[in-house]
Amino acid sequence: MLRSLVGSEMCIRDRVSTQSTGKLGSGIMEAAAEAHKQRGNQLFSDDKFTEAICEYTQAIEMHPHHTFYSNRSAAFCKLSDFERALQDGNLCVECKPGWHKAHLRVGDALMGLKRWVDALESYKRALECDDANHKTVKSKIEEATTMDREHRKLEIQQQITVEVMQFARLKSAAQQLIQEKQYQQARTKYEGAIESMGALVDKLPAEQQEQFRQLLATTRAEMEQELERARQDAVNK
Repeated sequence: MLRSLVGSEMCIRDRVSTQSTGKLGSGIMEAAAEAHKQRGNQLFSDDKFTEAICEYTQAIEMHPHHTFYSNRSAAFCKLSDFERALQDGNLCVECKPGWHKAHLRVGDALMGLKRWVDALESYKRALECDDANHKTVKSKIEEATTMDREHRKLEIQQQITVEVMQFARLKSAAQQLIQEKQYQQARTKYEGAIESMGALVDKLPAEQQEQFRQLLATTRAEMEQELERARQDAVNK
């Protein structure tokens, strides 16, 4: 009985000793990881982003922590390596989903990738966090909104350029058909040209839509007059 009690007491002492050693080892690793992070922060401040990434990586290997992923994401952004910045931003969100800066890191990486709408959503999630710096986050939301709006305008302008060129080609073809007295084929070309331009109306800013519709109506009326004049000239001859 006494031997059994002594044995049990020794087992308990061994477990306590192992747990203490484990905690001590874990504490040492965390302290070493923090030291790497601090060195990384200094290198980041000195614009030595590649070296900073190395320090943050060592910190992560020792003790994965959301701030380490956050800092490394920021460093990747500085090097325009937005894919890796996004990966670290997402890992940061996984570690600390309620931390506003984690969502900012994702948003910043998405901005670099020109994914304006996705960036906007990330910034909005940051704004929902309790610790959010509203002024900073709202500024980023405004930036993403502006970039998305400007990108959409550029897309529309590019589409308009393509459609105007197509319109000019079809109109030229229609005029050639009129000279050849192929009036129905000419009408088909004209209508195709107008339809291609009409498809752009809904994509234009609201203040420009009515003006564009009027322009199309004028163009259609001119087409009808040109066809009618061509028919009359043919009859008179």
